Amino acid sequence: MWAASRCFLTATDPAAETWIGAKAARILAGGALGAVADIRTQADRLGLSADQRAAADGACRYLENSAAHLHYDEALEAGWPMASGVVEGAARHPVADRLDITGSRWSVPGAEAVLTRRALISNGDQEP
Repeated sequence: MWAASRCFLTATDPAAETWIGAKAARILAGGALGAVADIRTQADRLGLSADQRAAADGACRYLENSAAHLHYDEALEAGWPMASGVVEGAARHPVADRLDITGSRWSVPGAEAVLTRRALISNGDQEP
């Protein structure tokens, strides 16, 4: 979205944060396709060339292609975490701590077996 905002506002324009905030709020409310319509309408209204609107069109393509998975409104209502840091932190324990050992080499089946067991233990579904 930051790259898309540059199609309409300069990098130093404080209005860019407001623009991003409005689009993010719409997406978080379950309106990803509405945000796409807003962005495309703005680019059309300004008469931007294909080059000038490339980042905006890229953001729109991403949102359209991902729309089936962008149910942020439902996730927020359910109280699910939305930050990638939560996911990365959760993955660090069973994955990186075991597979990122210097000099280790893993086959895909071997890594999957170890990660499955570590996930079962971490979730309390199997004794260590």
